[in-house]
Amino acid sequence: MSLRSRTEATFNYLRGPLANTGISRGTAAVQTVAAIAVAGGAVLAISDAADLYNNRQAQADQFQSQLQFPQDLIQSNRSFYMSFSFMKYEKRSIQNSPFLRSQGTVRLPLPEGLRDNLSVGYTPASLGPAVGATLESAAALREGSIGRTQALEGVAEGIGIGVTQNLVNQNTGVQTAFQAVQAYLGMAVNPYQTILFEKPEFKTHNFSWKIMPKTPEESEIVRNIYRTFQYHASPGISSGPGLFFSYPSMSIISLHPSSEFLYRFKPCVIKSVSVNYTGAGAPSFFKGTNAPTAMTLSLQLQEIEYWTANDYTPNSFVDTEASLNALRFNQNLRNRGS
Repeated sequence: MSLRSRTEATFNYLRGPLANTGISRGTAAVQTVAAIAVAGGAVLAISDAADLYNNRQAQADQFQSQLQFPQDLIQSNRSFYMSFSFMKYEKRSIQNSPFLRSQGTVRLPLPEGLRDNLSVGYTPASLGPAVGATLESAAALREGSIGRTQALEGVAEGIGIGVTQNLVNQNTGVQTAFQAVQAYLGMAVNPYQTILFEKPEFKTHNFSWKIMPKTPEESEIVRNIYRTFQYHASPGISSGPGLFFSYPSMSIISLHPSSEFLYRFKPCVIKSVSVNYTGAGAPSFFKGTNAPTAMTLSLQLQEIEYWTANDYTPNSFVDTEASLNALRFNQNLRNRGS
């Protein structure tokens, strides 16, 4: 239905109720126009979202093939490589199993560096004399190293120093004098520094390959691999005014033939794709095809799920490819049941 038809239908729907309310024609006209604008905007939003989905699906068909470089990557006596399986990934809550839809695979040799970096976030904090002395006295009392009277004296002393320090910090002149007294006595107030845990960090992975095609067919494969990575790293956009972006694809990374003695990956998004077409240090091209003879492909990916202690139990170390196959199997079961 066209926008004009939708607008006329909305107007006819609203005109009847407004005519029976006693509202003046001018007021009713203004309210009707406003309602039509809101309803029309909602219809356009829904239409744009549908167009975005359809366009994304049509374009995705071009990048769902199985690609590998070099052509002889997998041999009977050599099967070490890295696989990138592109998925539309959905996980409604932390308790639910992931929902994946396959969108092609790229296989490449193992990159120049394989580094597993785990980071967690901590922030330094000062508890202050009052809180610090209270906690220290409570711990000592619990261990039995001091009595209740000593513990109370320690708490009172800490509170007194804390109050004094707050008053001193409010006056620059007094603060200078207080610092001079500390320097003279050779003592300083213990700020009771500690480290507060904040959160785990998402793992980031950086990979780089030297790409040197040997045949025109491999040059074409390499070009398709570059475009596939760039496609799956990019969001979709709706037709018309472009009101909506769709999320880029997820990437499931696996190491072959096994990651048992290496490391595993959680689902990733591709943050950057970099291609250097002068990988030999200077421009160089094949005669006839004009394809580059040497290139460098660099990828940066970021995982979308945290690693916790639960991920490092013996039963959790399942090979990525096995997990991926299990997810695909579950997806097939869902499709059959729907």
